[in-house]
Amino acid sequence: MTSWDQQVALFSLAESTYGPITTVIANAGISDTNVHEWTQENDDGELRKPSTKTLDVDVVGVVYSEHSGS
Repeated sequence: MTSWDQQVALFSLAESTYGPITTVIANAGISDTNVHEWTQENDDGELRKPSTKTLDVDVVGVVYSEHSGS
């Protein structure tokens, strides 16, 4: 999950429904793009903005899980 608000809401709902959370395994991960594509150019010759979707899910989602569940 890459939305802080949704992550916090999920943990709050889980705790209010089932009690304290004792274990979290943040194992979501995607492979949306590869490094090759980060340096490719658009039709006008300008560099294309790299996608951060993989970082958002694989890194930011884990950080959010760690902090919203504590």
